[in-house]
Amino acid sequence: MNGGAGEPAKEAARLYIIEDHPVVREGIRMLLEAAGQLRVVGTSESASAALRELHRAAPGVVLLDLDLGDEDGLEWLPRILAAAPGARVLILTALRDAGRDEAALRAGAHGFVHKDAAADVVVRAVRAVASGEFWFEPAVLRAGAAGEMGREGAPSPFALLTCREREVVGLVVEGLRNEEIARSLGINEKTVRNHLTAVFAKAGVSGRLELVVLAYRQGLARVRR
Repeated sequence: MNGGAGEPAKEAARLYIIEDHPVVREGIRMLLEAAGQLRVVGTSESASAALRELHRAAPGVVLLDLDLGDEDGLEWLPRILAAAPGARVLILTALRDAGRDEAALRAGAHGFVHKDAAADVVVRAVRAVASGEFWFEPAVLRAGAAGEMGREGAPSPFALLTCREREVVGLVVEGLRNEEIARSLGINEKTVRNHLTAVFAKAGVSGRLELVVLAYRQGLARVRR
């Protein structure tokens, strides 16, 4: 029985899967629907075909394979988010590529889960992203950002940030893109980029992905694993 007397049942998270391999696509669909409180509202073998359905399907989470045969999911990511503005994107990946991970995060992705991950890990990843959290697999967190960020007793890399820079970091961790951060803070995108350049230098990271991972490692954000 769900909830107490008179409480409405929790609505299932709406999911859309973009994966070019039929067996993988069907396997993920069956896995998620069997997990409970997750509803697959559509699937597609390509990003271009998905664009025609996403607005109608109105998913809360889009599972996106970056390698879609003739299409690069990374290139289609901004259009997917535009077609489903209420959705968060969880990247399905077969290979770790820090450069592409960074680009996907910068484009608005909320996390990455390996195709070979255990079934319960995939389900937890989807549920975490559906609830608005980022998802990083333990290997990504262990790798973290380069340098001394994980050294015990080292001063926080965020200690030198200004109040405005801390605000920008907080919004990056929430998954906002530069234009969204600019609107939230009432500043222009160039100023956001300038703040991020300063933050990267002070924190000793090379980009957005390392910054988010560092924020988790410093306890400034919560992650489910």
